[in-house]
Amino acid sequence: MSYKYIHIFWQNDFKFNPSVVKMIIDPNNGLNPDEHLFVTPHKEVYTEINNIAESKSSNNEQIHFELYEAGDTKNARIVNYYATLGDWLIVHSMPPPHKAIFIKNKYCSKIVWRTWGHDIGYYYRKETPIKNLVKYIIGQIWKYKVKKFHAIGRSNIVDELNIRERFGDVKTFRMPYQFTSIIDIIDAEQKEKITLDGTINIMVGHFGRAADNHIQMMKRLEHLKNDDIHLYFILSYGDSEYIKDVKNYISKGWHHKSTIVTNFLPINEYVNFLNQMDVIIFDGPRSYALGNINLLIYLRKKLFVNRNGIIRKAFDLTGIPYCLTDELENMTYDELKEPLIYPDIIESSFIPRNREANIESWKNILNSLDSQSN
Repeated sequence: MSYKYIHIFWQNDFKFNPSVVKMIIDPNNGLNPDEHLFVTPHKEVYTEINNIAESKSSNNEQIHFELYEAGDTKNARIVNYYATLGDWLIVHSMPPPHKAIFIKNKYCSKIVWRTWGHDIGYYYRKETPIKNLVKYIIGQIWKYKVKKFHAIGRSNIVDELNIRERFGDVKTFRMPYQFTSIIDIIDAEQKEKITLDGTINIMVGHFGRAADNHIQMMKRLEHLKNDDIHLYFILSYGDSEYIKDVKNYISKGWHHKSTIVTNFLPINEYVNFLNQMDVIIFDGPRSYALGNINLLIYLRKKLFVNRNGIIRKAFDLTGIPYCLTDELENMTYDELKEPLIYPDIIESSFIPRNREANIESWKNILNSLDSQSN
């Protein structure tokens, strides 16, 4: 059977994709579910899609999905195989370039790549010059191939800058992932948070990976340990060994002033959690946490970002206020609790939109693809 749109969930991390699947298979959204096929090389992701299918079966919501079992789960063969079965391939996050370069050139024009930020390209290390040379050569081959793609879907202007720096002039469009109306949740919970005790609530990072540099951030806050602050760590997913190291460091000096979140919170709970934060520290230099950033900007929170990161570049370009993570170690308690002053008008791609607007975006994208099908 041939499909118009084949969605490839290449990563074994499915937590951000259920909303996309549910949005497409809901017949009330007008996205023609029978035209879509969902494919994954990962059994655990297949099981999650199957769970969605079973929960929706009583509502007459049809879902077409397959498990691709052909060796390496990050091998380009999955694209090369399914490219013959559909008009368009929507790839939700790419594997590393040394895997993806084996996508055949003749199929590139069928690909819409929805980037997750981290998958844009290689990052070089000074201590590995030979590996860097190999990465550069592979990266150039990959750049040539990506420029043949139909388009790259993005979250906000951070992705846009990242894409332009890496690949130059390629077609992009906003491709939203969140189909619960965050704005409605905030309105229901009240946009202004309730402060119970005056403590400065500080969220350090957003996942359990080294990009968030948790331990270094704790060291930079060491001089404020006796002040009225409380740290929050989202460690519900990530690298298990890294998470173990972070927890161990917390236990040695911050356990009495920290809360570790180990469960993956439902969207309503997570939005309410973020609304209780005063300060958020994102030290990653790459494009990441963009859904969080959109929401935190909407809530006018105090954000600390990496001095040399792509997020700072985007903030400078659009007038979003921020502080730098390397300023933390010399910051006083009074300076830390001083709020940022946001402009009245925020760059549009940083603003969360309601569910209907996001569905309309997908309709426009699919209609555009449909009009260009061979």
